[in-house]
Amino acid sequence: EQLVEIADWSYRWGPYNGDYDIGHEVVPMLAWADTLPSIETIQDIDRKTDLSTGHNYWLLFNECEAWQQCNRTPEEQALFYGNVVLPLMAEADPDAQMIIGGSISNRRGLRWMTRFVKAYRQEFGEDPPRAGWHFHIYPEVESSVSFENYIHDSEIFRRWVEVHGSPDD
Repeated sequence: EQLVEIADWSYRWGPYNGDYDIGHEVVPMLAWADTLPSIETIQDIDRKTDLSTGHNYWLLFNECEAWQQCNRTPEEQALFYGNVVLPLMAEADPDAQMIIGGSISNRRGLRWMTRFVKAYRQEFGEDPPRAGWHFHIYPEVESSVSFENYIHDSEIFRRWVEVHGSPDD
């Protein structure tokens, strides 16, 4: 309950259906991997979340570096984002602000994100258009070794963001 009081947004792996009042902005997951809802579904989700939570953003991808999750290469996802997602969203929700990535903030996830950015730049000649990056940070604090690894990975993550910047850089 205390977390709900301080959170100003949340997300779900699946599309938000707009059927419950949560008191803060919902950021719908547009594409978990390489499939997208129809234009009509996107517009319906956009309308429902705008009315109930003031929705402005869409999340894109979920742990593509993991075979149990999205399991797509950065190169595949860069092409999918530039050739499929952006044109679809230009029609379905022209004001869409995309938060891309969804990788875990460890070495493997950051390598995936770096390759994604490089592949997008190589194919489209610019950084991926975005409102922000989406990372999962899972602190494992049951042991000092896990905690030390978490601190080390957090430092690597901080440096990655410094190198690749925010959309405003």
